[in-house]
Amino acid sequence: MRIKALEIKNFRSFAETPSLLKFGDGINILVGENNVGKSNILKSLELLKSKRALTHEDFHKGETDREIRVTASIELNEKEIEYFTTNLLIGSRDSEHVRKIVSELKNAFELEYSSKVGDHIVKFHDFWVRGDHLYLLSNFAGGSYQTVEWDDIVKKFFDPDNNLPLLELMKKELVSKDKKKVIHFRTNVSEILRNMFDQNVKNFLEIRQCPSGSNQGVFESYDGALVADVLANLKNGNQTQRNKWKRIKQEFRNLFPSLELEVKKPAGETPQVMVVKETVGYEVPVSFVGAGIWEIVILLTHLFSFESMCFGMDMPELHFHHHTIRLLKNILKERSANNQFLIVTHSPIFIEPEKLDNVLVVKEKGGKTVVKQLGGSLESSERQRLSRHLDEDTREFFFSRAVLIVEGPTEKGAMPIFSKSRNQDFDKYGISVIEAGGQFCEIFIRILIAFDFPYLVLHDYDALMDVCQSIEIKGKSIKTSAIFYNLRQLLKKEDLKIIEKMESRIQTLDTRRRKETYHDDCFKELGDVALKYDVYVLPSDFEGILERDGYQGFLKEGRKLAGRKKSKVICGRYVAEKIIENKLKIPKEFCDVIDSIVKKSIVH
Repeated sequence: MRIKALEIKNFRSFAETPSLLKFGDGINILVGENNVGKSNILKSLELLKSKRALTHEDFHKGETDREIRVTASIELNEKEIEYFTTNLLIGSRDSEHVRKIVSELKNAFELEYSSKVGDHIVKFHDFWVRGDHLYLLSNFAGGSYQTVEWDDIVKKFFDPDNNLPLLELMKKELVSKDKKKVIHFRTNVSEILRNMFDQNVKNFLEIRQCPSGSNQGVFESYDGALVADVLANLKNGNQTQRNKWKRIKQEFRNLFPSLELEVKKPAGETPQVMVVKETVGYEVPVSFVGAGIWEIVILLTHLFSFESMCFGMDMPELHFHHHTIRLLKNILKERSANNQFLIVTHSPIFIEPEKLDNVLVVKEKGGKTVVKQLGGSLESSERQRLSRHLDEDTREFFFSRAVLIVEGPTEKGAMPIFSKSRNQDFDKYGISVIEAGGQFCEIFIRILIAFDFPYLVLHDYDALMDVCQSIEIKGKSIKTSAIFYNLRQLLKKEDLKIIEKMESRIQTLDTRRRKETYHDDCFKELGDVALKYDVYVLPSDFEGILERDGYQGFLKEGRKLAGRKKSKVICGRYVAEKIIENKLKIPKEFCDVIDSIVKKSIVH
């Protein structure tokens, strides 16, 4: 089973306007700040899994008069469709009939929970099913209906004289000018699909218990409370189950080479998960080791026990070291070949640049949860560029409120220190500083716009004024600078006219090297155009601004401190720290940039 989409309305942080979330195969990542509603996405799945009493807190803003509605578009595998069909054909389970109906049903199921209806509803094509009755979507208005028996429709479908597809035959039977009609099944169809969903969609919630047991014959325990029972039952089960136990032990050993996983069940006692540290030959219950160890035991127990599942995982990295998170990610990638994952995380390690289509950014706006997705596919060359540039540090922006893109490492080192000294700490306002470089700017901005991250780009003078690229305007190739080349897909007609006009103001400074640049008096007008697209251009480079304001000595000392590595980040930090330490004035341009990005963070 795969969840292709999820629509949520009025559930907890989700408001009246339904939010549509689309999921792909394999691993899907849900990211965002704390307390914006990420976990509520996984919790909404529980409404589709079972009937439970809603609390006041389950309704958005506690408004219990509104309808909570959660709808999952699901795709069944071949065996699941066959199982579903077999249950429809009570009393007539001929394998040929099953195969034919499987081919006719098609895979377009929706499972819906509505607090207004108080039940689960199945939708497919032009029909919806509640309990053991099927209605035409266009013909449902409540009241009394004339019943058409499903068995009679099946007989008509397999009649040699019938030439209608099953879905058309069902629709024909329900369409009537005089009476509203309903198809009656001899089984609760909604319950069948809900049970299938319940069996195949499982959540590892954020709070998990230490693996223990109570002598129960269970094979799953997603909160960890009965994992000792699960492992003991696998270890002492049939050959298939014993093989699963061996695989779990091996994967645990791969993650922790000096440790061995064991489960013991003394006669008359409850099972106990043990961890053996081979270097000292000492065995202890799993409750005596770190939380990360027993978290892994819970995850491995289920990941290697089941196939064709959809696993919801809330903060799987919670107690893990960075290296262990990377190893866990590798396990999830392997298991995603036959399972689907919906992972809520605060770790950039799980985000794969080449699979940004499967990333969902969760935000809070106006007291409600909104979800942003990339939408549309990136070209393969663009994915490769992103893979090269979106390292773990850069991927931090997925968890931010706003992004400051800087051209070089000096400003990356200095700007956070300047912001803190002005009581506008970037961390406080959820601002990530990303060093992207000029040539990476265009695709990065497209990603930020798609995911609705407010941003500001800080560029040096030469990125605006040096002519090194061409863009097409009205079928003509117009020379321009790197900034406008990178913004070419965003530029409006009036700004393209300015760039076209400015081509006449290009001058050649170095004939031998063919270096061209705009005339100095173009800076103001071109800078204003760039600023319309949230690109702030300095009247020099970053170091040049510092030198202009008399900080050459600090720059010299910072470069010396950076040593042979010539780390501009270290140099930038040093200069900023010395300016603050000596209570000197921060250059105005840097203050303007800080004010602007902080404002964007607050307004957004």
